[in-house]
Amino acid sequence: MFPFEQSAAASLGLAVLAITAGAWFLHSRVRAFAVVAAVLTALAAGVDLADRLVVTDREALEKLLPALARAAERRDAATVLAAIDPAIRPLRDETQALLDRLRPEEIRITRLEVTVDRSTTPRCATADILVRYLGDVGGPGGPATGQVLVPLTLRLHKPAAAWLVTEARFDDDPPLGTRRPSPRAPGR
Repeated sequence: MFPFEQSAAASLGLAVLAITAGAWFLHSRVRAFAVVAAVLTALAAGVDLADRLVVTDREALEKLLPALARAAERRDAATVLAAIDPAIRPLRDETQALLDRLRPEEIRITRLEVTVDRSTTPRCATADILVRYLGDVGGPGGPATGQVLVPLTLRLHKPAAAWLVTEARFDDDPPLGTRRPSPRAPGR
């Protein structure tokens, strides 16, 4: 766990210690316990404030990806495409085609695991996502409404102030924007 990420346990622990020191002060009237209680209370407040003010890369991605799912649900191609690296044109084109083809009623992220690699420049991240899609799933018989769970892996980087998607992969398929092998008849 990186500092400032989900430090509620530290704040809670410090608050419990402060309450304990305060109770000891009330019981014994030893001023040292009052000073310890005050210091622990200030530390707990400081840790909580730092956790709220500092947004880590992982927390930023945990907010960005559900926002992109909502944009895809609204079929807001501009918002979704703005989160894709402009240099990765095939990914942008295939995402646009996918957004044009889909007719969602609801797109929700049901599981999100983000791993940020801080050792690279620019920073890189991988997001393993389980997406619940409700809407037109299409099929051989024509349009049909249904619900599917789609495992999705995104690779992102942060060349400037914003995170950009550089690769998207559904389950074990080739990444979006890459050429898929064409089916050939044997012997040709």
